[in-house]
Amino acid sequence: MTPTNGLKLISLIPGCGYGDGSCQYAAGLEAIGVPVSWLPVRDDSADLLPRSIATNDIPHPIRSKLEALYNRKIDASAFLLEVPPYRWNDHWLQAEPDLRPYCRVAWETDRLPSQWLNVLNGYERIFVPSNFNKSVFENNGITAPVQVVPHIAREMVPSDTSLNLGQITEEDFVFYTIGAWTTRKNMETTIRAFLDGFTHDDPVALVVKTEVFDQVALGQATPVQRNSSESIRLSTAWALAKILSDYPQPAKVHLISGRICPGQIDQLHQRGDCFISLSHSEGWGLGAFEAALAANPVVITGWGGQLDFLGRDYPLLVDFDLRCTSAYPADGFFLHADDASWAAPRRSHATELMRAVFQSNQSDRRWASTRASALKEQYSAENVCTDLARAMGLQNVRHSR
Repeated sequence: MTPTNGLKLISLIPGCGYGDGSCQYAAGLEAIGVPVSWLPVRDDSADLLPRSIATNDIPHPIRSKLEALYNRKIDASAFLLEVPPYRWNDHWLQAEPDLRPYCRVAWETDRLPSQWLNVLNGYERIFVPSNFNKSVFENNGITAPVQVVPHIAREMVPSDTSLNLGQITEEDFVFYTIGAWTTRKNMETTIRAFLDGFTHDDPVALVVKTEVFDQVALGQATPVQRNSSESIRLSTAWALAKILSDYPQPAKVHLISGRICPGQIDQLHQRGDCFISLSHSEGWGLGAFEAALAANPVVITGWGGQLDFLGRDYPLLVDFDLRCTSAYPADGFFLHADDASWAAPRRSHATELMRAVFQSNQSDRRWASTRASALKEQYSAENVCTDLARAMGLQNVRHSR
Protein backbone atom coordinates (compact mmCIF):
# COMPACT_ATOMS: atom_id res chain seq x y z
CA MET A 1 0.00 0.00 0.00
CA THR A 2 1.22 3.49 -0.84
CA PRO A 3 1.87 5.37 2.40
CA THR A 4 -0.92 7.73 3.34
CA ASN A 5 -0.14 11.41 3.78
CA GLY A 6 -0.20 12.16 7.47
CA LEU A 7 -2.27 14.43 9.68
CA LYS A 8 -1.32 16.81 12.46
CA LEU A 9 -4.16 16.78 14.97
CA ILE A 10 -4.09 19.79 17.31
CA SER A 11 -6.54 19.68 20.19
CA LEU A 12 -7.42 20.46 23.75
CA ILE A 13 -6.87 17.63 26.23
CA PRO A 14 -9.60 15.27 27.52
CA GLY A 15 -12.13 16.64 29.96
CA CYS A 16 -14.17 18.54 27.37
CA GLY A 17 -15.93 17.56 24.15
CA TYR A 18 -13.08 18.82 21.98
CA GLY A 19 -10.41 16.91 23.87
CA ASP A 20 -12.40 13.71 24.39
CA GLY A 21 -13.37 13.55 20.74
CA SER A 22 -9.92 14.31 19.34
CA CYS A 23 -8.26 11.47 21.27
CA GLN A 24 -10.70 8.97 19.80
CA TYR A 25 -10.17 10.37 16.28
CA ALA A 26 -6.39 10.23 16.62
CA ALA A 27 -6.42 6.57 17.64
CA GLY A 28 -9.11 5.70 15.09
CA LEU A 29 -7.35 7.39 12.17
CA GLU A 30 -4.08 5.69 13.00
CA ALA A 31 -5.89 2.33 13.11
CA ILE A 32 -7.15 2.72 9.53
CA GLY A 33 -3.73 3.64 8.16
CA VAL A 34 -3.49 7.43 8.53
CA PRO A 35 -0.24 8.50 10.22
CA VAL A 36 -1.16 10.95 12.99
CA SER A 37 0.88 13.35 15.07
CA TRP A 38 -1.15 14.40 18.10
CA LEU A 39 -0.41 17.89 19.42
CA PRO A 40 -2.33 18.62 22.65
CA VAL A 41 -2.36 22.31 23.56
CA ARG A 42 -3.24 24.34 26.61
CA ASP A 43 -6.64 25.90 27.05
CA ASP A 44 -5.08 29.34 27.49
CA SER A 45 -2.31 29.27 24.87
CA ALA A 46 -1.09 27.48 21.76
CA ASP A 47 1.81 25.90 23.70
CA LEU A 48 2.23 22.14 23.52
CA LEU A 49 1.41 20.37 26.78
CA PRO A 50 3.92 17.90 28.28
CA ARG A 51 3.12 14.30 27.41
CA SER A 52 2.51 13.26 31.03
CA ILE A 53 -0.11 15.97 31.57
CA ALA A 54 -1.77 15.54 28.19
CA THR A 55 -2.31 11.80 28.57
CA ASN A 56 -3.34 11.73 32.23
CA ASP A 57 -7.12 11.70 31.60
CA ILE A 58 -7.19 9.56 28.46
CA PRO A 59 -9.22 6.33 28.79
CA HIS A 60 -7.01 3.27 29.24
CA PRO A 61 -7.98 1.48 25.99
CA ILE A 62 -6.30 4.22 23.90
CA ARG A 63 -3.85 5.87 26.32
CA SER A 64 -0.80 3.96 25.12
CA LYS A 65 -1.75 4.72 21.50
CA LEU A 66 -1.94 8.46 22.17
CA GLU A 67 1.37 8.38 24.06
CA ALA A 68 2.95 6.94 20.91
CA LEU A 69 1.32 9.58 18.68
CA TYR A 70 2.33 12.54 20.87
CA ASN A 71 4.22 15.13 18.78
CA ARG A 72 5.36 12.39 16.41
CA LYS A 73 7.42 13.33 13.38
CA ILE A 74 5.45 12.42 10.25
CA ASP A 75 5.07 13.44 6.62
CA ALA A 76 1.89 15.49 6.99
CA SER A 77 -0.25 16.96 4.23
CA ALA A 78 -3.03 18.40 6.43
CA PHE A 79 -3.81 19.57 9.93
CA LEU A 80 -7.04 19.29 11.90
CA LEU A 81 -7.60 21.85 14.62
CA GLU A 82 -9.96 20.85 17.44
CA VAL A 83 -10.24 23.97 19.58
CA PRO A 84 -12.90 26.70 19.71
CA PRO A 85 -12.36 29.08 16.78
CA TYR A 86 -11.53 32.08 18.93
CA ARG A 87 -8.49 30.27 20.38
CA TRP A 88 -5.22 30.16 18.48
CA ASN A 89 -6.67 29.55 15.00
CA ASP A 90 -4.59 32.30 13.40
CA HIS A 91 -1.49 30.89 15.08
CA TRP A 92 -1.87 27.48 13.44
CA LEU A 93 -2.97 28.82 10.06
CA GLN A 94 0.23 30.86 9.98
CA ALA A 95 2.44 28.15 11.49
CA GLU A 96 1.42 25.48 8.96
CA PRO A 97 0.97 27.35 5.63
CA ASP A 98 1.91 24.29 3.53
CA LEU A 99 -0.71 21.98 5.07
CA ARG A 100 -4.37 21.77 4.05
CA PRO A 101 -6.28 23.36 6.96
CA TYR A 102 -9.32 21.72 8.55
CA CYS A 103 -11.07 22.37 11.81
CA ARG A 104 -13.73 20.69 13.91
CA VAL A 105 -15.96 22.86 16.04
CA ALA A 106 -19.32 22.86 17.81
CA TRP A 107 -21.80 25.52 18.88
CA GLU A 108 -24.96 25.42 20.97
CA THR A 109 -27.29 28.26 19.91
CA ASP A 110 -29.07 29.06 16.66
CA ARG A 111 -26.67 31.95 15.83
CA LEU A 112 -22.90 31.86 15.44
CA PRO A 113 -20.80 34.59 17.03
CA SER A 114 -20.04 37.10 14.26
CA GLN A 115 -16.32 37.04 15.10
CA TRP A 116 -16.17 33.37 14.12
CA LEU A 117 -17.05 33.91 10.46
CA ASN A 118 -13.76 35.21 9.07
CA VAL A 119 -11.78 32.67 11.05
CA LEU A 120 -13.85 29.65 10.03
CA ASN A 121 -14.13 30.62 6.38
CA GLY A 122 -10.34 30.39 6.15
CA TYR A 123 -10.47 26.59 6.41
CA GLU A 124 -10.72 24.16 3.51
CA ARG A 125 -13.53 22.30 5.28
CA ILE A 126 -15.25 22.57 8.65
CA PHE A 127 -16.31 19.47 10.57
CA VAL A 128 -19.16 19.64 13.06
CA PRO A 129 -20.56 16.87 15.30
CA SER A 130 -24.24 17.06 14.33
CA ASN A 131 -26.78 18.01 11.71
CA PHE A 132 -28.04 20.62 14.17
CA ASN A 133 -24.63 22.31 13.96
CA LYS A 134 -24.41 21.89 10.19
CA SER A 135 -27.68 23.77 9.75
CA VAL A 136 -26.65 26.55 12.15
CA PHE A 137 -23.28 27.05 10.46
CA GLU A 138 -24.64 27.02 6.92
CA ASN A 139 -27.42 29.46 7.83
CA ASN A 140 -25.10 31.93 9.55
CA GLY A 141 -22.62 33.03 6.91
CA ILE A 142 -20.21 30.09 6.72
CA THR A 143 -19.17 29.66 3.09
CA ALA A 144 -16.58 26.91 3.59
CA PRO A 145 -17.96 23.36 3.17
CA VAL A 146 -19.48 22.03 6.40
CA GLN A 147 -19.57 18.28 7.04
CA VAL A 148 -20.94 16.25 9.94
CA VAL A 149 -18.38 14.04 11.72
CA PRO A 150 -19.98 12.58 14.84
CA HIS A 151 -18.30 11.43 18.02
CA ILE A 152 -17.00 7.86 18.16
CA ALA A 153 -18.66 5.16 20.22
CA ARG A 154 -15.67 4.50 22.44
CA GLU A 155 -14.96 1.36 24.40
CA MET A 156 -16.04 1.69 28.02
CA VAL A 157 -13.80 0.17 30.70
CA PRO A 158 -15.10 0.73 34.26
CA SER A 159 -12.33 1.37 36.78
CA ASP A 160 -11.31 -1.17 39.41
CA THR A 161 -11.20 1.72 41.89
CA SER A 162 -14.60 1.92 43.54
CA LEU A 163 -16.64 5.05 42.92
CA ASN A 164 -17.91 6.47 46.22
CA LEU A 165 -21.68 6.98 45.95
CA GLY A 166 -22.30 7.89 49.58
CA GLN A 167 -25.64 6.67 50.97
CA ILE A 168 -26.87 5.21 47.68
CA THR A 169 -27.77 1.52 48.01
CA GLU A 170 -27.98 -1.31 45.52
CA GLU A 171 -31.76 -1.11 45.72
CA ASP A 172 -31.90 2.54 44.68
CA PHE A 173 -32.88 3.51 41.15
CA VAL A 174 -30.10 5.89 40.15
CA PHE A 175 -30.65 8.91 37.95
CA TYR A 176 -27.43 10.69 37.06
CA THR A 177 -26.15 13.73 35.21
CA ILE A 178 -22.68 14.75 34.06
CA GLY A 179 -21.63 18.28 33.19
CA ALA A 180 -20.06 21.54 34.25
CA TRP A 181 -22.20 23.79 36.45
CA THR A 182 -22.71 26.41 33.75
CA THR A 183 -25.62 28.43 32.43
CA ARG A 184 -25.90 26.23 29.34
CA LYS A 185 -25.80 22.94 31.22
CA ASN A 186 -28.66 24.18 33.43
CA MET A 187 -27.77 21.96 36.37
CA GLU A 188 -30.07 23.68 38.86
CA THR A 189 -33.15 23.01 36.73
CA THR A 190 -32.05 19.42 36.16
CA ILE A 191 -31.75 18.82 39.91
CA ARG A 192 -35.01 20.57 40.72
CA ALA A 193 -36.88 18.53 38.12
CA PHE A 194 -35.70 15.38 39.92
CA LEU A 195 -36.58 16.71 43.38
CA ASP A 196 -40.02 17.80 42.15
CA GLY A 197 -40.83 14.18 41.38
CA PHE A 198 -39.35 12.25 44.29
CA THR A 199 -38.93 12.43 48.07
CA HIS A 200 -36.79 10.56 50.59
CA ASP A 201 -39.52 7.89 50.78
CA ASP A 202 -38.79 6.82 47.19
CA PRO A 203 -36.03 4.25 46.50
CA VAL A 204 -34.28 6.62 44.10
CA ALA A 205 -31.19 8.82 44.03
CA LEU A 206 -29.56 11.40 41.79
CA VAL A 207 -25.81 11.50 41.21
CA VAL A 208 -24.50 14.88 40.03
CA LYS A 209 -21.02 14.71 38.48
CA THR A 210 -19.80 18.25 38.01
CA GLU A 211 -16.98 20.67 38.87
CA VAL A 212 -15.91 22.21 42.17
CA PHE A 213 -17.13 25.69 41.26
CA ASP A 214 -20.53 26.98 40.27
CA GLN A 215 -19.55 28.82 37.10
CA VAL A 216 -22.79 30.80 37.08
CA ALA A 217 -22.06 32.23 40.54
CA LEU A 218 -18.40 32.65 39.67
CA GLY A 219 -19.34 34.69 36.60
CA GLN A 220 -21.30 37.12 38.76
CA ALA A 221 -18.73 37.37 41.57
CA THR A 222 -16.28 40.22 42.13
CA PRO A 223 -12.52 39.55 42.35
CA VAL A 224 -12.73 40.13 46.11
CA GLN A 225 -15.50 37.54 46.50
CA ARG A 226 -13.52 35.01 44.47
CA ASN A 227 -10.46 35.31 46.67
CA SER A 228 -12.00 35.69 50.12
CA SER A 229 -13.17 33.25 52.77
CA GLU A 230 -16.63 33.65 51.22
CA SER A 231 -15.52 31.75 48.10
CA ILE A 232 -17.28 28.66 49.49
CA ARG A 233 -20.46 30.37 48.30
CA LEU A 234 -19.17 29.95 44.75
CA SER A 235 -18.89 26.17 45.05
CA THR A 236 -21.24 23.60 43.56
CA ALA A 237 -21.66 22.11 47.05
CA TRP A 238 -23.09 25.45 48.22
CA ALA A 239 -25.34 25.71 45.16
CA LEU A 240 -26.68 22.20 45.77
CA ALA A 241 -27.28 22.89 49.46
CA LYS A 242 -29.33 25.96 48.55
CA ILE A 243 -31.47 23.89 46.18
CA LEU A 244 -32.02 21.11 48.73
CA SER A 245 -33.10 23.64 51.36
CA ASP A 246 -36.23 24.35 49.31
CA TYR A 247 -37.45 20.75 49.70
CA PRO A 248 -38.63 19.56 53.15
CA GLN A 249 -38.11 15.85 52.38
CA PRO A 250 -35.69 15.69 49.46
CA ALA A 251 -34.73 12.49 47.74
CA LYS A 252 -31.06 11.47 47.88
CA VAL A 253 -28.69 13.64 45.85
CA HIS A 254 -25.00 12.73 45.78
CA LEU A 255 -22.51 15.30 44.52
CA ILE A 256 -19.24 14.34 42.84
CA SER A 257 -17.28 17.53 42.23
CA GLY A 258 -13.91 17.81 40.56
CA ARG A 259 -12.09 15.38 38.31
CA ILE A 260 -12.40 11.63 38.45
CA CYS A 261 -10.70 9.19 36.11
CA PRO A 262 -12.39 8.06 32.86
CA GLY A 263 -12.86 4.58 34.28
CA GLN A 264 -14.92 6.01 37.14
CA ILE A 265 -17.09 7.89 34.66
CA ASP A 266 -17.64 4.51 33.03
CA GLN A 267 -18.53 3.10 36.45
CA LEU A 268 -21.17 5.78 36.79
CA HIS A 269 -22.66 4.87 33.42
CA GLN A 270 -22.60 1.22 34.53
CA ARG A 271 -24.28 1.84 37.89
CA GLY A 272 -26.70 4.52 36.68
CA ASP A 273 -30.20 3.59 35.57
CA CYS A 274 -31.19 6.76 33.70
CA PHE A 275 -29.19 9.75 32.47
CA ILE A 276 -30.87 13.16 32.75
CA SER A 277 -29.94 16.54 31.30
CA LEU A 278 -31.99 19.69 30.96
CA SER A 279 -29.23 21.59 29.18
CA HIS A 280 -30.31 24.48 27.00
CA SER A 281 -28.57 22.89 24.04
CA GLU A 282 -25.85 20.46 22.98
CA GLY A 283 -23.60 20.48 19.94
CA TRP A 284 -23.60 16.70 20.35
CA GLY A 285 -24.21 15.72 23.98
CA LEU A 286 -21.34 13.41 24.90
CA GLY A 287 -22.71 12.47 28.33
CA ALA A 288 -26.07 11.48 26.85
CA PHE A 289 -24.34 9.64 24.00
CA GLU A 290 -22.22 7.54 26.34
CA ALA A 291 -25.25 6.85 28.53
CA ALA A 292 -27.10 5.57 25.47
CA LEU A 293 -24.08 3.41 24.58
CA ALA A 294 -24.25 2.01 28.13
CA ALA A 295 -27.88 1.01 27.42
CA ASN A 296 -29.35 3.58 29.79
CA PRO A 297 -32.51 5.57 29.04
CA VAL A 298 -31.85 9.29 28.54
CA VAL A 299 -34.22 12.07 29.61
CA ILE A 300 -32.97 15.18 27.82
CA THR A 301 -34.06 18.46 26.29
CA GLY A 302 -35.49 17.86 22.82
CA TRP A 303 -33.37 20.44 20.96
CA GLY A 304 -29.77 20.16 19.81
CA GLY A 305 -27.22 17.75 18.41
CA GLN A 306 -28.42 14.85 20.58
CA LEU A 307 -31.30 14.32 18.15
CA ASP A 308 -28.81 12.78 15.69
CA PHE A 309 -28.21 9.70 17.84
CA LEU A 310 -31.48 9.65 19.80
CA GLY A 311 -33.84 10.50 16.94
CA ARG A 312 -36.62 13.08 16.79
CA ASP A 313 -39.15 10.43 17.79
CA TYR A 314 -37.23 9.43 20.94
CA PRO A 315 -39.88 9.08 23.66
CA LEU A 316 -37.92 10.74 26.48
CA LEU A 317 -37.27 14.14 24.88
CA VAL A 318 -38.28 17.00 27.15
CA ASP A 319 -40.60 19.65 25.70
CA PHE A 320 -39.11 23.14 25.44
CA ASP A 321 -39.59 26.74 24.37
CA LEU A 322 -36.98 28.73 22.46
CA ARG A 323 -35.67 31.68 24.46
CA CYS A 324 -33.13 34.44 23.80
CA THR A 325 -29.76 33.70 25.40
CA SER A 326 -29.47 37.28 26.67
CA ALA A 327 -32.14 36.43 29.27
CA TYR A 328 -29.67 34.14 31.05
CA PRO A 329 -26.70 35.00 33.32
CA ALA A 330 -23.28 35.10 31.70
CA ASP A 331 -20.73 32.65 33.06
CA GLY A 332 -17.72 32.93 30.78
CA PHE A 333 -18.64 29.77 28.87
CA PHE A 334 -21.05 31.23 26.33
CA LEU A 335 -21.43 34.52 24.51
CA HIS A 336 -24.59 36.54 25.03
CA ALA A 337 -26.38 37.62 21.87
CA ASP A 338 -29.69 39.43 21.55
CA ASP A 339 -30.47 37.57 18.33
CA ALA A 340 -29.44 34.08 19.51
CA SER A 341 -31.79 31.51 21.02
CA TRP A 342 -31.62 28.13 22.69
CA ALA A 343 -34.08 25.82 24.42
CA ALA A 344 -35.75 26.42 27.76
CA PRO A 345 -36.80 22.88 28.82
CA ARG A 346 -40.14 22.49 30.56
CA ARG A 347 -39.28 21.28 34.04
CA SER A 348 -42.66 19.71 34.78
CA HIS A 349 -42.44 17.57 31.65
CA ALA A 350 -38.95 16.38 32.63
CA THR A 351 -40.30 15.36 36.04
CA GLU A 352 -43.14 13.47 34.37
CA LEU A 353 -40.70 11.59 32.13
CA MET A 354 -38.44 10.69 35.07
CA ARG A 355 -41.39 9.28 36.96
CA ALA A 356 -42.36 7.24 33.90
CA VAL A 357 -38.85 5.79 33.53
CA PHE A 358 -38.72 4.93 37.24
CA GLN A 359 -42.05 3.11 37.04
CA SER A 360 -41.18 1.13 33.88
CA ASN A 361 -37.54 0.34 34.55
CA GLN A 362 -37.23 -3.09 32.94
CA SER A 363 -39.02 -2.33 29.68
CA ASP A 364 -36.96 0.84 29.22
CA ARG A 365 -33.76 -1.11 29.87
CA ARG A 366 -34.55 -3.74 27.21
CA TRP A 367 -35.39 -1.06 24.68
CA ALA A 368 -32.25 0.95 25.49
CA SER A 369 -30.07 -2.17 25.16
CA THR A 370 -31.28 -2.82 21.63
CA ARG A 371 -30.60 0.80 20.71
CA ALA A 372 -27.10 0.70 22.21
CA SER A 373 -26.02 -2.13 19.90
CA ALA A 374 -27.11 -0.17 16.84
CA LEU A 375 -25.30 2.98 18.02
CA LYS A 376 -22.03 1.10 18.58
CA GLU A 377 -22.10 -0.11 14.98
CA GLN A 378 -23.19 3.18 13.43
CA TYR A 379 -20.61 5.25 15.32
CA SER A 380 -17.73 2.79 15.35
CA ALA A 381 -14.22 4.23 15.12
CA GLU A 382 -13.71 2.54 11.76
CA ASN A 383 -16.85 3.99 10.21
CA VAL A 384 -16.43 7.51 11.57
CA CYS A 385 -12.69 7.79 10.89
CA THR A 386 -12.92 6.43 7.36
CA ASP A 387 -15.41 9.15 6.46
CA LEU A 388 -13.25 11.77 8.20
CA ALA A 389 -10.07 10.67 6.41
CA ARG A 390 -11.70 10.71 3.00
CA ALA A 391 -13.16 14.16 3.61
CA MET A 392 -9.61 15.43 4.22
CA GLY A 393 -8.28 13.78 1.06
CA LEU A 394 -6.48 11.02 2.95
CA GLN A 395 -7.75 8.27 0.68
CA ASN A 396 -5.46 5.30 1.21
CA VAL A 397 -7.16 3.91 4.28
CA ARG A 398 -7.95 0.37 5.35
CA HIS A 399 -11.65 -0.29 5.68
CA SER A 400 -13.88 -3.34 5.40
CA ARG A 401 -17.10 -1.59 4.34
